[in-house]
Amino acid sequence: MTGPQANAAFFHAPEDQFSAKEAYQFTVPIFGKGVAYDSSPEVFDQQLSWLFPALREQRLAAYARIMAEETEAYLDTWADRGEIDLLQATNELTVFIASRCLIGEEFRRRVSTEFARLYHDLEGGINLIAFFKPYWPLPAMASP
Repeated sequence: MTGPQANAAFFHAPEDQFSAKEAYQFTVPIFGKGVAYDSSPEVFDQQLSWLFPALREQRLAAYARIMAEETEAYLDTWADRGEIDLLQATNELTVFIASRCLIGEEFRRRVSTEFARLYHDLEGGINLIAFFKPYWPLPAMASP
């Protein structure tokens, strides 16, 4: 399933041949009912349409500059000496960059380190067993 022709065959296949909705049911407990793969085809298309502008070539070209700006601003908050949790720092920085690139600068200004930590916790609910049993009461998938 590599290359443009194989990708097109997969991503443009009829729903009765390849069901993304069925494959991504593990996301329903994470994002909630009526969101993405738990919505009607019309609602799903509308939700996806909000992301398409962020993935256009013209916007993608600007992301390297945004990544550099976000990284420099993030590093400016560090002291000259000390220790950091590198995994936590890169997770925070990734959320800051992604929120600005994909949603916009106004939204990014409202994203805090606490939001980044909560998002990281949300990602923790995505694990292999969730692909098969998305509603099992596992700690990573439990509501706080």
